[in-house]
Amino acid sequence: MEENKDTTLQEILRLSQENNEMLHHLKRREEIGTIFKVIYWGLILASAYGAYYYVQPYVNLIMNNLQILSASTDSLQSVLKQTENLQDTQNIKNILESLLQQ
Repeated sequence: MEENKDTTLQEILRLSQENNEMLHHLKRREEIGTIFKVIYWGLILASAYGAYYYVQPYVNLIMNNLQILSASTDSLQSVLKQTENLQDTQNIKNILESLLQQ
């Protein structure tokens, strides 16, 4: 009976040591996985910032050109309105002259 207890205790000890070893491996893998995730997201964020830093001058140039184009369009529209007003006054002037000639 005593021998059976010793073998059972030895088996339990062996299983618990094996279980402990597997748990340590799992914990180590989890830590390494966390480190790689941090590195992965760090690289993604760094590359996004780098791309923004590289492209930013071109974006600013395009934005400035769009603002200039918008201002030019606005001034062109105001010139067209003034031209329409001049044509209206020229038409009124022509009508008045034709009425005066009659």
